[in-house]
Amino acid sequence: MVSVEVWLEKEALAGVVVDVTDEWDVSLMVTRGYPSMSFLYSAAQAIIGSYRNDQRTTIYYFGDRDPSGVDIVRAVRRGIGEALQSMIDEDAQEATPELEFDYFADFDRVAVTEERIVDWDLPTRPTKKSDTHSKNFKGDSVELDAIPVESLRELVRECIERHVDHRQLAALQVVEAEERRTLMQLADALKRNEADKTPPGGDPLS
Repeated sequence: MVSVEVWLEKEALAGVVVDVTDEWDVSLMVTRGYPSMSFLYSAAQAIIGSYRNDQRTTIYYFGDRDPSGVDIVRAVRRGIGEALQSMIDEDAQEATPELEFDYFADFDRVAVTEERIVDWDLPTRPTKKSDTHSKNFKGDSVELDAIPVESLRELVRECIERHVDHRQLAALQVVEAEERRTLMQLADALKRNEADKTPPGGDPLS
């Protein structure tokens, strides 16, 4: 089983995808750039909680393609890995933070990627040389906001639905539809029963 989380670099885009994540009861986390250590520690706690429920966590990350945006992958894996190490038995802390993270979770940087820039012909901007992580970064930068709203929403939906058992979902929807039909029948029966108790032209409360 998998516990899915969607992470966004920019708070301004949360309103664009929140109804998609809510539809599937998936956590939507906003990092506001590099996530803080308290943010990563809370994420590690959630990962451990899911692990204890026999669920591996998959994080889908949506952020800018620029030096810092790409480096966030490293920062998240290391930060959460260190937090995980602080939570488990000290005798088990033989792996690096990155390997510790990989044992419990997956981190998938979905957007913005080079492939999507080409496929969707996204607008670029010159990469800031002042960015401290620009040394090993090649090419122009692209803002997450450059992805059309509907494309971003669909991308989030696709990530979530990778983990959906559609046959099980269809069976559940049939059961829910039957439950709704039964409740409606009960409500109608109660209304008819109350109507039968009311004298013609009379006030049922008199």
